[in-house]
Amino acid sequence: MVSAPDPRYGKTYLINLIGVIATGHIPVSTAGAEKKEEFEKRIETAALAGRSIIHLNNLPNGMVISSERLAELCTEGKVTIRKLGRHEEGECDCHATTTFLNGNNVLMAEDLGPRTVHCRLDAGIENPEERTFDFDPIEVVQANRGAYLADAFAMVRAFDLAGRPKPDKMKRVAGFDVWSGLIQQLLIWLGMEDPLAEMEALRAIDPAEENLRKLLAVLAMAFSTENERKAIAVSECVRKADHFPDLKALMTFDGEINTRSFGRLLSRSRNKVRNGWFLTVNAGKENANTYTLNRKAGAPPADDETL
Repeated sequence: MVSAPDPRYGKTYLINLIGVIATGHIPVSTAGAEKKEEFEKRIETAALAGRSIIHLNNLPNGMVISSERLAELCTEGKVTIRKLGRHEEGECDCHATTTFLNGNNVLMAEDLGPRTVHCRLDAGIENPEERTFDFDPIEVVQANRGAYLADAFAMVRAFDLAGRPKPDKMKRVAGFDVWSGLIQQLLIWLGMEDPLAEMEALRAIDPAEENLRKLLAVLAMAFSTENERKAIAVSECVRKADHFPDLKALMTFDGEINTRSFGRLLSRSRNKVRNGWFLTVNAGKENANTYTLNRKAGAPPADDETL
C-alpha cells in the first residue's frame, strides 16, 4: 500500500516505476471503489485476467480497506472465483501476483494489516505538484532496464552465496516465508529497514483493532466483578449502556442501539487477546449467547488507561 496526505505526491508514479522495472511496462490500473461489494468484484475481475500486478488506483480519501477476497489472494495462492454473470467458476493461480493499492490516508483493516507492506510518502510541503526534478526515472529504466534487473539479481545471488543469514530482529508473518527469505531478509542484510517495520503502526490505526481494544476495555469496566464477567449477554450490555457511554457507542449503529450488530461484534471478537484480555463463548444451552471476559496473568487492571 502506498499512501500520502494529499494528491499529487507521486503514489501512482512510484507503483508505475516498480511495474516498469519488474515487467517492462506500466501496469494496468483499476479505479478504486468505496463500496465493499464493488471493491471485491474489481479485485476478482483483475485476478481472473491473470495480471501479474493488480493496481487498485486512487482509492477514496480515508478509505478503510477490508477485503476477505484480497486477503485470500495474498495467502492461498490458488483460488476459485465465480465469473460475473455466469454460473461457472475460474481458477486463479496468484502465486506470482502482487497487488498494489494507493490512496490518500487510506487504512488497512483486519486481516489485511499483517499482509501489507506500507509505503508512506510525505513531501512535507503544501503543494507537492509544484516540485520539479532533473530526470524521469521511468524513462531512465526503460532506456536500460537490463542493468537494473542485473543489479537486482546480483543482490539476490550475493545473499544466497552468503548463506541467507537471518536477521536477529525482524517482523515475522506466517505464510510469507518464501517472500521473507528472498526479499525481506535480503533488504535487512543490505542494511535497509525491515519492510514490515510499520506493521505495528498499521495495527494501531486499524479502526477494527481500535474497536476491539475499546470493546474489551469497556466490558472490563462495565462488568467489574468476576461473576459478572462469566455471563456477559447482549441484553445485559443494553441495560448497562446508559451508564457507560463508550459501551453505548459500540452498540450504536446508524444512530440507534442494534443488538444484532453488537452480537456479531462480540462473536467476531472472541478469543482475540489484547492487552491480556479476551472473550470466550460460554458452552451449553443454559449459557446460550453469553460470553466470559477472561484476564491473563499480568494483564492491566480494568481501570488502567493503557488497557
